[in-house]
Amino acid sequence: MKTEIQAALQSRLDETSAAKGRQKFHLMADIGWISDPNGLCDHNGTIHICHQYTPAADLGLSKSWGHYTTRDWIHYIDQGTLMVPDQPIDKDGCYSGSALSWKGKLHLFYTGNILSFGDFDYIYSGRGHYTNHLESTDGLHFSPKEVLLRNEDYPADMSCHVRDPKLTVVKGRPWMVLGARTRKDVGCALLYQADPDNLCHLEYVQTIHSPEKFGYMWECPGLIANGDDLYLMACPQGVPRQGYKYENVYQNGLFRLSQDKTNQWIAKDFQTLDYGFDFYAPQSFVDHHGREIVIGWMGIPDAPYDNPEKEQNWVHCLSLPRTIRFENGRVFQYPVEEILTLKDVEKPICIRKNLHSSGAATPHVTGGC
Repeated sequence: MKTEIQAALQSRLDETSAAKGRQKFHLMADIGWISDPNGLCDHNGTIHICHQYTPAADLGLSKSWGHYTTRDWIHYIDQGTLMVPDQPIDKDGCYSGSALSWKGKLHLFYTGNILSFGDFDYIYSGRGHYTNHLESTDGLHFSPKEVLLRNEDYPADMSCHVRDPKLTVVKGRPWMVLGARTRKDVGCALLYQADPDNLCHLEYVQTIHSPEKFGYMWECPGLIANGDDLYLMACPQGVPRQGYKYENVYQNGLFRLSQDKTNQWIAKDFQTLDYGFDFYAPQSFVDHHGREIVIGWMGIPDAPYDNPEKEQNWVHCLSLPRTIRFENGRVFQYPVEEILTLKDVEKPICIRKNLHSSGAATPHVTGGC
């Protein structure tokens, strides 16, 4: 990061840190804009929580990944900026993705955004949307980025909107789903099987559709297994409002997956996960206690209202962690038990910085011990 940009950020930081409305129990940025939770996983007993992060778009900074860790949901370490768009394979943004702890290594998968110069719509032309990978043993120091899938590797009927790779282990096998928009503006998810001996080897299996069109794009997908039942978490865009249903700009929720006569997965019976206006891009993972934990972005794209905190040089935060359970086809959600110990105290979650982080030196933490 250039010295003048660092100086500009630092000059804003004191004012932003003292601003009213700073959160006490939610992860957020010290300065700048955050959105989708990324890379949620439990690696050797440490929970990794990343998120989309742009410290200052007006200074020419693009989407990066912020990075926190915790072992108890009360005490957090700010590990710095995990990655920034510094390669040709992600020059216009390190977009959303996921993490998987597998055979002693922490694997990260994300979308590298590449925009061409010229008169393009970036929906059907002019955009590279690569699925990229990097890995780590300790969860702090990562290998160089590498490309796994390029535009030409996706099904031929896809638009330039294929993104948000999410790895999930189902019955001992790793699978990946990608959110997608076809060239006919139909939302769907691409399903890949990952080689257990080399997660970078991905084999396309099928495109998951709903019986009828349900929006033009499915963002932030992820598989959730519950016994023999399989669900697809996703954020469909372009779903028409139906009374009190689908009032949000874009939706969030779960499809139930079932197989047809040809053993193809079909997405059915969409259930909204959270009816709040500011809840989007939820991601889930299974911790070492076996709990399915979900964190969402407390914001939403293309909202018809503004955010007053922008004047204080920060926007949005992450939701509190919640567990989800399935009973008789219904979804139940509960706060993670650990945070309930904070309900009768004024002391916020405790966050300290890792001053030896190998990431970019842009601070992005609130709260204190």
